[in-house]
Amino acid sequence: MKDILDEIIAFEDELRLNKLISLTAFNFFNSPANSQQIDELEKSGKIEKTILDFYSVSDGFEISWRPVNPILKKNEIMGKVKINPFQQVALNWAGVVYFDDEPENTPRRKFFPTDFFIDEAAVGFCSLEGYRNMMYLFQFEGDLIPLYVNFRSYLRCMLAAKGCLYWQYLLLELINGKENEVSKRIKKFLPQLFPDFSFQSFEKLFNEVRIK
Repeated sequence: MKDILDEIIAFEDELRLNKLISLTAFNFFNSPANSQQIDELEKSGKIEKTILDFYSVSDGFEISWRPVNPILKKNEIMGKVKINPFQQVALNWAGVVYFDDEPENTPRRKFFPTDFFIDEAAVGFCSLEGYRNMMYLFQFEGDLIPLYVNFRSYLRCMLAAKGCLYWQYLLLELINGKENEVSKRIKKFLPQLFPDFSFQSFEKLFNEVRIK
């Protein structure tokens, strides 16, 4: 996981050197999560291993950027990533993710927001048996939406998509085999800010890391 962490750290230089955007936040949270707690959770088998691998070397980070071009800002082409510190991830999310009247076995009761990138949506993991091997998008209503990537692969795809707000919809286009309005907008405008972004390369990466 340290190699991914090094790539994330190097991503700051790429953003700072890009004159087409303004980097508004690039923060790493202080230190790795509690190693004893990580070891205990790994033994329990309830949390996907690459999540614990990440939190054993880092305790999260936040990236935020916005375009200089107001037209792109109007089209919500901006960067938003917030990987929560582990102690925030491991909170009781009653009243936020789920409510007390929901059935005990609902996946939402076992969902923990990890990338809380915007108030209206988050990506996280589910500790319920049968749901533990991948990350899920949750929009605080409806069901968890499977993304078919583990956390390590999620971070790799995030970097490929430059941390663009709602970049997860690129994954949904590939999973569903159908373009959506958000993925269409990102594919149109993101290359104007990052000429090296290629949806074809993103698709290739996802096909390499996708959980079958």
